[in-house]
Amino acid sequence: MQSNENQAPSRESSLSIVLEACSLVLLGVFLVSVLGKLLPLRLTNALWQLGVAAELVNSGSLALAGALLLFLALEFNKNSKRIRKRRNLFRRWAPAAVAGFLLLIPLQVFNTWRIYQGHTSGVERQISQSAEKLSRLREAIATSTNHKALQEQLQAVSGKPVVFTQSQLGTPINQLKYVLLQKAEKISGLLQQQLGYQSAIKPDKLISESARISLSAGLYAIGFAFIGELLPRNGRGRFAFRWNSKKRR
Repeated sequence: MQSNENQAPSRESSLSIVLEACSLVLLGVFLVSVLGKLLPLRLTNALWQLGVAAELVNSGSLALAGALLLFLALEFNKNSKRIRKRRNLFRRWAPAAVAGFLLLIPLQVFNTWRIYQGHTSGVERQISQSAEKLSRLREAIATSTNHKALQEQLQAVSGKPVVFTQSQLGTPINQLKYVLLQKAEKISGLLQQQLGYQSAIKPDKLISESARISLSAGLYAIGFAFIGELLPRNGRGRFAFRWNSKKRR
């Protein structure tokens, strides 16, 4: 009987060490994941900000679980000054974590709106520019009266050097203009089809992902507020949730 009594504290102490080690591993993986996404810094890039927010939320469970395991380790070894010191450090940093996760919500909404607006305006700009360029191309082909004028007009529209082959130079101008107009119409059809497909695409996945990240960030903020004792307390001045360890004999 005496032997069992002596072994019980030893088992609890060993379990405390294992929980502490697991806590540090989870926290280390969280930091490595976040740092890997942070670098290189691109603070003004909306996609970079969204990526960092997503990584923080996706890896946030590691940090939260690591902190909770440390609290649990202290319950098994309440006399450990090392674990208590680390637990107190987590409590001091918890408000910063709460503020960080809460700030992710408006940042996520703002960046999602920026990218959505950029997508819509970009497609509209492409459609407008392409339609204008094709109109100028048709006009250049239709109004040209000889090979040299046609070559100069095409070069002015495209902004690039245009050189006719010997076969094209030997083709009658009206026939050459007809061939070029047919090619222009074919390119116009393909381009309009592509732009129409792009304009039909709505970044629904981006919006749903933003909603997921915002909601998760709010829940993580609550979790770290619990760790930092920032939530309402019960009448005894302690949180209602506690780990009920077995009474030692």
